Amino acid sequence: MPRQDDLVRAKKLIAKYRAQLSDQRICENFGQGLVRMLEDEFSDYRYGDNQIWPLISQFDEWCANYTGG
Repeated sequence: MPRQDDLVRAKKLIAKYRAQLSDQRICENFGQGLVRMLEDEFSDYRYGDNQIWPLISQFDEWCANYTGG
């Protein structure tokens, strides 16, 4: 179970990264560096039932499917 402050921090980082990426042009591997940073930052939550890793996975999907705008 993630600590509440880690969950809040993960949500804030993902929101910040989405805003940053929305201002950039789309290229190959769009956002993958930020996804890896999140995975490294919250690696303790990779396994088990938690709320952080699904957020990171959703952000990864958002990056892969982002078309601009």
